Amino acid sequence: AVVSTQSTGCPKVVQKYIENPVLFYRGDVGRVKFDIRYVVLLKSVKPLKLYKYNVFWLRFANKPFALDEFDEYEKHFTVMNYAEEAELKQIGDLEFVEM
Repeated sequence: AVVSTQSTGCPKVVQKYIENPVLFYRGDVGRVKFDIRYVVLLKSVKPLKLYKYNVFWLRFANKPFALDEFDEYEKHFTVMNYAEEAELKQIGDLEFVEM
């Protein structure tokens, strides 16, 4: 969340580390953190108009999750998978369930 203080008026980023995240089981590694990258363009709020890209990406950590060794980024982050040899899983938007 981004908040602004009365004394400075400057925006501040406030966050909490999720200690019990939903994990994905990878057969080659074990239970890892993951995230979903989906691109949306908000054109207006009133009336609400937005556009979405029809592909999203699932990104996975490279090591099993544990609440230790916070400096070992491969346990806690999923953004290191952009190397040429890394494989990003892409899934088409037709696999979404309509709401």
